[in-house]
Amino acid sequence: MGDRNITIKDVARMAKVSKSTVSRVVNNQGGVKSETEKAVWEAVRRLGYKPNIAAQRLVRGENGPGPTQEPNSVALLLSSDAHFYGVHFFSELINATTNILSEKGLHFYILKINREQDPELIIRRLTEVNTLGVLKMSLAAPEREFVEGVLAREFPVVVVDHLASELEVNCVCPDYYHGAYEMTRYLIGLGHQRIGVIAGPKGEIEGSFGANALRGYQRALEDAGLDFDEGIIVHGDYRAVGGHDAMMKLIQMDERPTAVFVLGDEVAVGAIQAVAKSGLSIPDDISIAGFDDLEISEDLHPALTTVHVPKKELGNIAVNRLIAISRGDDDLPLKIILPTRVVVRDSCRALDQRGRGSSERESVSAMA
Repeated sequence: MGDRNITIKDVARMAKVSKSTVSRVVNNQGGVKSETEKAVWEAVRRLGYKPNIAAQRLVRGENGPGPTQEPNSVALLLSSDAHFYGVHFFSELINATTNILSEKGLHFYILKINREQDPELIIRRLTEVNTLGVLKMSLAAPEREFVEGVLAREFPVVVVDHLASELEVNCVCPDYYHGAYEMTRYLIGLGHQRIGVIAGPKGEIEGSFGANALRGYQRALEDAGLDFDEGIIVHGDYRAVGGHDAMMKLIQMDERPTAVFVLGDEVAVGAIQAVAKSGLSIPDDISIAGFDDLEISEDLHPALTTVHVPKKELGNIAVNRLIAISRGDDDLPLKIILPTRVVVRDSCRALDQRGRGSSERESVSAMA
């Protein structure tokens, strides 16, 4: 077995200790019994294990023995396909995250990765900079190999905004499933039975926003005894123009939905424009609900009913989790799910028994 394949997990398994104990020993942090320390160093010797560069820098200077130089930079990794996820959502999430990093005295730098890029080039960049760890913003299928490569080099990693259940990696993600479930349930409570969806690209991977939200939507229909109609789910991308085109398709249907659940407030901006262009009114002719609760959502006309995603809390927990991992405080890769909630504004109306919009806005508020 070559050096490249040996990880801290292998050493911990051979020495019969935790990964955090191995980390404390190889980083000379103390607090470990002498017999345990001997077992760890014996496992290190037998396996030929070499700590990663970031860990070595934690206990010595860049050019060899010297004063402790703690890693003080965090890499924020983004997909180059920014439109795939929604530019405005990630802009708000990144702003919240970088503000927290600055408050903690940590530097940050942003790296973009694409499908054709060699993961080794990015990993090399991480080793050249005094990197404490990596925050990977969401996760597309081609990026799994990259995350696995970074984990193999034992860089602390936290995946933000995605539940990568198949990887042994820490994840912090909003509860997209229940957010979509509650919004769909809310629309059903207003009397809507034909609820269209403007979703992201087809085939989004398990654990992603789109996949979890669609599952929540479908479950809410099932619990209400309503049929799931794939014909009123229109896929696109997470941009306003995609929302515009998808809404035009829904509006032009012979039996158009009475309400449309748009997966992304940025997408909803385009959907609202399409409704106005068609000469229809929101919410009189069609109700629209969004997802994310972006800063712009309350300023739209009408103000958008949406699902609130706690972006500041998401960034805060991700940063604290990354720091804890880098210090060896916790071995277990946690999947942390943050609650979401429906925010009722002006873009949805209750239907009367004939399926028309009710003039009583109070009936909408009462359903929150």
